[in-house]
Amino acid sequence: MTGKWKVWKGCSLHYAEVVEIEKVKQNKVRCPYCGYPVNAMKSEDAKCKGIFFKCKNKECKKIFELKI
Repeated sequence: MTGKWKVWKGCSLHYAEVVEIEKVKQNKVRCPYCGYPVNAMKSEDAKCKGIFFKCKNKECKKIFELKI
């Protein structure tokens, strides 16, 4: 095979370089009302606003905005 392109069943595939991703310390996002962990991770230098989550705790179920 020559070059960077390979034709496979009429589709062209491009070979990408392998890039190493550095490990960043991440913390779980927690509900501000009950402390239950939510399905989101944040790094130390993260910034956001306007992202809403619903708590997964059976007793809480409150909606809150993530502001970092």
